[in-house]
Amino acid sequence: MSVLPFLGVPLHWPPALLALAALVIAPGAHLLLSPLLEGRRVTWRDDYAAVLIGDPLLAVAVGFAANLSRPAGPHGFPASWTGGCAWIAGGWAFGLWQSYHELSTGRYSRAQTLSPTKLWHQFIVYPVLGYWVTATEWSGYGAIGGAPTTSRIIQATLVIAATGTWAILTADAIRRPKLGHGTLDRTRLRTIARRLIHRRELPAIR
Repeated sequence: MSVLPFLGVPLHWPPALLALAALVIAPGAHLLLSPLLEGRRVTWRDDYAAVLIGDPLLAVAVGFAANLSRPAGPHGFPASWTGGCAWIAGGWAFGLWQSYHELSTGRYSRAQTLSPTKLWHQFIVYPVLGYWVTATEWSGYGAIGGAPTTSRIIQATLVIAATGTWAILTADAIRRPKLGHGTLDRTRLRTIARRLIHRRELPAIR
């Protein structure tokens, strides 16, 4: 099946590698960008359980769901090139709307809305994970009907449990706002930029 270039390729990676990639997307990037570019330590008090627990569970669900559809891999409309484009467009549109809504209602400040972790969540996590989760789970559930073995049923149960827990934690995050995101620390950004430039200049000096 023709999948979306670049973003769709991981759908046909080994399930464990796909799960790892999903884990890097969320919450991996959040855990890295918060201290690196925002100078904010990630804590259970200030960050959402939906991110710290829910997103890793979603990565587990993606891995098991992808394994269910082997050896053919994810298939059907959600895994197609068209489905991927729809998820990218829809994810960006929803991310933009939600950012505007949260800013207008005062849930987040303008600085938080434009922070690295928030922009990553709105415009990378939503479309990419949305694409991967839908494509793998759609195919995974369909594969069970063709060969409902005990192993497949157990894996499908884990997928449902992990996805359901993520959904519950997400609903809780909507009801109980937290800090969630910091603001861009421009001093840190300039320091990182200077270090990168310095490293590039070293070979020329030698």
